[in-house]
Amino acid sequence: MSKQTYAERIANYMAKHPGSTTREARGHRIKESLDYDKKLENARGIMQREGISLTQASKKVHVDRSRLSGYLGKQGILQRDKGKYFLTSDNRIREIQFIEQGVLKTIPVSGYENAKKISSYMNDVKRYFKTGNESILSRWKGLYITDSNGNKHYFETRKKQLTDIKRSGTLTFENLYRITR
Repeated sequence: MSKQTYAERIANYMAKHPGSTTREARGHRIKESLDYDKKLENARGIMQREGISLTQASKKVHVDRSRLSGYLGKQGILQRDKGKYFLTSDNRIREIQFIEQGVLKTIPVSGYENAKKISSYMNDVKRYFKTGNESILSRWKGLYITDSNGNKHYFETRKKQLTDIKRSGTLTFENLYRITR
């Protein structure tokens, strides 16, 4: 049996593990999970909102450019074209807290825009609890969100149901959602 050369070992690893990087083939430890990383997600948000480059965003949040590109690449929302990186549409599934029919639920939604809409609603609920001003919720009356399974969920705007949820102590406004896929 002949001893494999370094190049052969790399080629064999790459053949057995499609989609892996040369870095992984060389045996470097790579974080396998797609765990949510708040700092890197903040950089993604900055790139999206401000339209700045990957390098500029990584400098703003004080992370290595390769760490940010690796994370966004594994999340499936970063592409490279002609040497430049750009964000693709973010259709990752997020599980997010939602109030419907007097019940606090966690529903799966697809994409950044749907999560942003629910977050805006939950911020309005929080403002309503602080001020007691019912007109804050009026823009949500009769509106719904469609989850990633195609089910409609109507925004809760009834005062009694919202107050009951607040009194139950189950509603928190920190960590409203997490990315699952």
